[in-house]
Amino acid sequence: MKIAILTTDTLHHKYFISQICLTTDEVFCILENKILKPKFDTKIKFEGKREIFEKKKWFKNKNFNLKQIDNLKILNVKNADNQRSINFLKKKNIDIIILFGVKKISKLFLNKFKGKVFNLHGGDLRKYRGLDSHYWSIYHNDFKSLFVTLHTAEIKLDTGKIVSQKKINLTKTDKIYQLRYKNTNICVSLVQSLIKKLTLKKKDILSTPNSYGRYYSFMPKQLKVIVEKNFNKNRKRLND
Repeated sequence: MKIAILTTDTLHHKYFISQICLTTDEVFCILENKILKPKFDTKIKFEGKREIFEKKKWFKNKNFNLKQIDNLKILNVKNADNQRSINFLKKKNIDIIILFGVKKISKLFLNKFKGKVFNLHGGDLRKYRGLDSHYWSIYHNDFKSLFVTLHTAEIKLDTGKIVSQKKINLTKTDKIYQLRYKNTNICVSLVQSLIKKLTLKKKDILSTPNSYGRYYSFMPKQLKVIVEKNFNKNRKRLND
């Protein structure tokens, strides 16, 4: 099965790609270089700890380059859904396309690969769509909605039919900077499961949500301070 991953060259995305490459022999990666940035400050101290933690857990503190993966073919582009990407994927006759952390995909792109495009959403799209969904969930003290969702990609962001969904199980000793680590590991398992189901030609893998949640954008630094406080305050009883 030929898999294409549209993503960015960031630490957690590199780990995700490396694991999918262990699942199937033909993986094509389109790396989007133009990253959306808000006009306000979003950086907070614990996100720096996140990078250190992930590098240690996934790569044993070693630098990792995607070029180290033998069966991976990479295309660097400004926008993941541009004509160059479309031509590249058409030529390779891709079976499925996974979106992970890229900008909104165009109607043209989705129509070209109808039924083949899936999106990984770090949150419960029935409540929290858009960006920083886990943070927004914690901001609202809604720890029961810490899900990771794999769904079909549609024109409207974070809608579509759900392929699979899994809750992030946090322990009483977990730190907030470990959240992305757990999210990414679940992303790997959801896509691996999808590949297995499609390989076995299983039907009825999709379900339609009763409703879709509010769309959220980037979370400002000031609100992330509240998120960290909410997390630390509630983590001791997360599994109650």
